[in-house]
Amino acid sequence: MNIMVYFDEGRMMETLVPSCVSVLKEPRAFFRGLPPTAKYYGSVLILTAIAMVAGFIAYPFRDALMMFMFPVVWVCLVMGLLMWAHVVSWAISAFSDSRLVTSNAFAVLAFAAVPLVLAFIPWVGLAAAMWSIYLMWVGIAERGKVSAGLAAVLVAVPVVLLLLLFVAAVVSFPQLAALLA
Repeated sequence: MNIMVYFDEGRMMETLVPSCVSVLKEPRAFFRGLPPTAKYYGSVLILTAIAMVAGFIAYPFRDALMMFMFPVVWVCLVMGLLMWAHVVSWAISAFSDSRLVTSNAFAVLAFAAVPLVLAFIPWVGLAAAMWSIYLMWVGIAERGKVSAGLAAVLVAVPVVLLLLLFVAAVVSFPQLAALLA
């Protein structure tokens, strides 16, 4: 049995990578034992590291201008997951007997985003996104103490919304479709 390592803001450099490895290796045990938090600081640091590393990994696969996309990627990642953490927190309290405060839902979503480090690598990024969706589902079910079905709905809704938004953007902006081809 592996020892779970959790991110500790007091020992950031010692715990960041091991905690990310722990969530990838044993997600159920990791999310079940994830310590409660009242702060957003650690989760934002994790998302910052994910966005920075993803930007550096993207460099060989995209042009150099991708490096300037870091602030945009970071803001979209942090703000999108923060908004979704509020929805998850509300939905868990509204549709189950459990409670999951927003800061803890945000921590679950931040750790579920760890595979997105590989998001900009062609084809690998798709697998990373699927693994991240799976981690969201496991994290919400385990940490939120809700049924697998409710967790699946809470994960499926943003995925469907993002896919619809992507299709609408490609249809509305032909230049975007040409850029993606």
